[in-house]
Amino acid sequence: MPLRIDKYMSSPVVSVYPHDSVAHIRNLMLRHKISRVVVIDSSNKPIGIVSKSDIIRFFLDRRKAKRPLEEVSAREVMSSPVITVPPETTVKQAADMFLKRNISSLPVYSPEKGLIGIITATDLLKAFSDHGRNKARVKDYMRRDYLTAKRSHSIFRIIDLISRDPDGKVIIVEDDKAVGIITEIDIAFVEPRTDWVSGSYVKKRRYSISKDMIARVRDYIVPTAEDIMTPDPITINENEDLGIASDLMYRNRIGCLPAVDSNNVLKGLVTKRSILRAILDIL
Repeated sequence: MPLRIDKYMSSPVVSVYPHDSVAHIRNLMLRHKISRVVVIDSSNKPIGIVSKSDIIRFFLDRRKAKRPLEEVSAREVMSSPVITVPPETTVKQAADMFLKRNISSLPVYSPEKGLIGIITATDLLKAFSDHGRNKARVKDYMRRDYLTAKRSHSIFRIIDLISRDPDGKVIIVEDDKAVGIITEIDIAFVEPRTDWVSGSYVKKRRYSISKDMIARVRDYIVPTAEDIMTPDPITINENEDLGIASDLMYRNRIGCLPAVDSNNVLKGLVTKRSILRAILDIL
């Protein structure tokens, strides 16, 4: 029997109305430890989704960032229209929709029962972890076209790379080994500076003990990759079972795993999209 999403969906669903504020949504996300809420109308029908990414993208506009969260409504930040699926949808069908439509969640809706759940790409990691063991290796599905940067690369270089990456991720490497990962969320949480320009710096007077004098030094204000990366990422051997990789991502709530060889040299990148492709082929 085909594996259905109602076994893995989250239920009940945390929902809000279009007029509810982002401040209220933020509190719900923190209280329930979730990354998205479904926006419903008066008849309990889904009309949009608000994710952390939606909120971040909205406030990246400096003009909008000046508004307090209490004054911004769900209607302004939600992704809409929303695609819904019935509870009998299979895991493979959901994975196919995620990949083709470039989305990461689907409200589960029944005309008779209304909004009954939500299925996410993270939920499908659990499905593959349960049913995809011993069917593929990491190297069979890992990305080999991953993008890398060095610790010293500026935030401008990182933003350029992330904007070109289908998964929105950049691996920070040193001596061919993964020492950090940067995602779109990491970039969004860097405090913007209106005076950032390539090579910008501020001058300060600082006392130098070695020279017994006051020297003028430069303190750079443009963040580097090392400033914003998540250091020491969890890695997995390229010959390991892909089901184990999926389980690691699910249990640690991470979106990717650098794949390495026996010497910890970077060879590829396993992402949620990698697992979704495996679901289409294997489950």
